[in-house]
Amino acid sequence: MRAGRWMAPALAVLAVTILYPSVRIIWTSLHRDQATVPDDHAFVGLRNYTDLIGSGDWWLAVATTLALVVSVVLVQVVLGVLFGTALDRVGRLWPITQVLALVPLALLSVVNVVGWRAAVDGGFVDRWFDLGDSGSLVQLVAVGVGETWRGVGLVTLVVALALRGVSPSLSAAAIADGATGYQRWRHVVLPTIGPALAAVAAFRVLDTYRVLDGPLLADARTASTLTWTTEFTAFELGLGAAMSVLVLVGAGILAAIVVPLFRVRRFA
Repeated sequence: MRAGRWMAPALAVLAVTILYPSVRIIWTSLHRDQATVPDDHAFVGLRNYTDLIGSGDWWLAVATTLALVVSVVLVQVVLGVLFGTALDRVGRLWPITQVLALVPLALLSVVNVVGWRAAVDGGFVDRWFDLGDSGSLVQLVAVGVGETWRGVGLVTLVVALALRGVSPSLSAAAIADGATGYQRWRHVVLPTIGPALAAVAAFRVLDTYRVLDGPLLADARTASTLTWTTEFTAFELGLGAAMSVLVLVGAGILAAIVVPLFRVRRFA
């Protein structure tokens, strides 16, 4: 009972900051609400949702978002494991290298996107791979590389810290038993870092799904940027609210898929 009284203020704050805005945006999504037409607030029911479900632009933005999530997170996890392992090995000999290696990966998201957009759009990446004129695909590549760069630092740090928990005695016993490097990784290292790796991978999936600043700066159309432009450029508040609800529902579905996919016992 006493614990409930202590939790009441926190629950009240959550209700005000999460529950009320959620109910408000659902209610707005059921209306035709245009900021440029003050008197146009007609109730249209599920009309906004049916329009979105039948819109090719919306599904193209969703597909672009999912493609970005899959490609970015896959590369982030692979590079993060490789960099984290190397960082752990080198850091044991010279700890300052861990800080020096992670500094370039700690740049702000805006700096990442602007830098990689310049590199892809007429910069060194364009010259190396002959990407050609700037277009939607080139902008999407810039967003993908920028997001990958931004997330690799977090995955690297998590993996490097998790590797500190690997038991030296288990590794020594595996070597004494004649285990190969892959067998030691599979049966000793991976079960130890599995929970941390699963958690950071699931976080990166959901974080990449909702990302806005990168695609917005690079002019790449994703579900989040389409919602932004509908709300703050076209001022279609009802339709934009419906997009926001669908983005939230999509995040819930993605979480329901990702969390079991990265469950800890898969690494045992």
